Amino acid sequence: VAGRLFDEDDGVRKLAQEVFARFRGIAGYDEQLVIIRRAARIRGKVARRRTDALAALAAARDVGSLDLCVELIEDEDQAVGRAAHVALVALTCEDLGPSMRKWGQWVDKNRGRSRIEWLIDALVSNDEALRTSAGDEIKALTQQYFGFHPSSPRREREVAQQKYRAWWQAEGKKQFG
Repeated sequence: VAGRLFDEDDGVRKLAQEVFARFRGIAGYDEQLVIIRRAARIRGKVARRRTDALAALAAARDVGSLDLCVELIEDEDQAVGRAAHVALVALTCEDLGPSMRKWGQWVDKNRGRSRIEWLIDALVSNDEALRTSAGDEIKALTQQYFGFHPSSPRREREVAQQKYRAWWQAEGKKQFG
């Protein structure tokens, strides 16, 4: 599957991205992530291979690639920089624009927290698309639902967020931390 993450056919590549993350925890998965990260990093490679690697890391929700994505956000190849930005947004459900400085600060501040906590934070984002993504992912990851709807008024979203925070402290941290 990992080899198909770089397939010329868009459909095959997208399917491989969807399937790859399901292998998390299986022998060889972490080694493949290292190879994919290396493909994103190596300058001089065809930009398409680097952008495909970043898309794969984003689809796999590879938190271990945060520093790499921050490093690449201001890459001399603009397509790579855009792909790194897209990956950071997918990983964090935040959008700080194409600034290495802003993303570096965010990563430094949030590195010790669980990605689930990042998703909980994003439930009250000003961007409805990010709220939607965060809400869908947190529900799928945790199998918890506290009445969150991304188009609800801010106050209702804050109530759902507080319920997720309480769940995280009481149960989630033990289960996912």
